[in-house]
Amino acid sequence: MIKKHGPHYWLDIRVNGRRIRRSLKTGERALAIERARDISREIQKEYARKDIRISEFSAKYLEWAWKSVGHLLEHGPPGSEADDEQETIHTN
Repeated sequence: MIKKHGPHYWLDIRVNGRRIRRSLKTGERALAIERARDISREIQKEYARKDIRISEFSAKYLEWAWKSVGHLLEHGPPGSEADDEQETIHTN
């Protein structure tokens, strides 16, 4: 939907329940409609839902979890002596 506020038209749409308003930077109705169509397409792409299957999520989560556990086993918890030794820079 386009609306005129002052000298310019504005695009006012909802995407995935989120209200988005953008200035069309023109007072000319025909140009505003054209710009609204283009901007609306861009917004739809930007805010498109990124559905993920539970199997994909599980695989990504487990990969992250195992990396985190591996780091903890190797370096100890953050702030521990083992972790601090890893951050020490040795110059010879």
